[in-house]
Amino acid sequence: MDIMDNKQNKHLVYFCVFYNTQYIDLLNILMKTIKMYSKYDTIDFLVMTSPDFGPLIDELSYKLQIPLHKKYFNFTTIQEAACARLYIHEYENIHSYEKILYLDTDIIIQNDLTTLFLSELEDKIYAVPEETISNESFGSLFFDFNTIDKNTHGLNSGILLFNNKPIFEKLFETIRNHVKQRRDENLPMPANHDQPFISYHCISKNLYSYDLMSVYAKLITYPPFVNEPSNVIMCHFIWPIGNAQHKKDRMLYHSKNMLNNYKNILKNKEDFISPSIQGNKYTWNNGFIEFSLNNSLLTSWGNGSYDWLDKYTMHARWCGVVHTVRFNDNYTEYFSLRNHDLDFVFGSKIYNR
Repeated sequence: MDIMDNKQNKHLVYFCVFYNTQYIDLLNILMKTIKMYSKYDTIDFLVMTSPDFGPLIDELSYKLQIPLHKKYFNFTTIQEAACARLYIHEYENIHSYEKILYLDTDIIIQNDLTTLFLSELEDKIYAVPEETISNESFGSLFFDFNTIDKNTHGLNSGILLFNNKPIFEKLFETIRNHVKQRRDENLPMPANHDQPFISYHCISKNLYSYDLMSVYAKLITYPPFVNEPSNVIMCHFIWPIGNAQHKKDRMLYHSKNMLNNYKNILKNKEDFISPSIQGNKYTWNNGFIEFSLNNSLLTSWGNGSYDWLDKYTMHARWCGVVHTVRFNDNYTEYFSLRNHDLDFVFGSKIYNR
């Protein structure tokens, strides 16, 4: 059987986390928004990381109930870790996937990721355009501006979508060799680690496209207020570089606004009849939540109210706090994000004995 036949439309989304544990906090936010806003039954998730981060990744996977596969690398320098995304073809199960998406951890998801994988892809790296290649961070050290317009947009390397084909394995190997060659020869290294190399090789070989990501991705420098439907799937918080806490604060702000405005930003709104779960009681951490008449609820911490946002999703409020609660198809289980800080809770229905 051909390798391609084994892929069965399965896709891979991968991330890189090294050195700084704060980037696991960002991955935590990213995965929670995937759970809330996206399907992922055709997606596997892989974290490329160091062995000492393995328990933290496992803990996150267990808490969110989303399998996170791991590929360990013993990188000894920040430069090596920054280039980790280029080693994806060393993953032992890489041939199981049809399409591959790399995401930086400073990204939140606000629509369905599977939309990307349903798109027909040419043999290009699909990325987000940013500044021009006259900028060092986008390859100015390498381009010959006698043969290419310096006003050409450079490629942001934080979101990369591509077919799983040998051409890209060869491309990533070429980029790694270029990085190594400059380092070995003590030549000047550009800012932003591997991004200038990726931008240069993709553009010079015409192996790039901005078509999809110009629609489905957005680079965020300051936190916008989300209050209407959008085609954007991925919001990338690109600034300030290396300041994980600053990114985390902005990602939480953006996510809070998304949850508070869930009904306003919902795409493809469908009419629905509010589900009848009056009398249902569910576990909630060490306590409970029980739904009563007239959209009122009882909890271990006080009384509150709820209102349905769609057939399976509601806002539940008590003690001045709002939670966005998502039920499964038969309303026997749920997960919840606390709107202001994304605290995650999973629970199940309590049956009378």
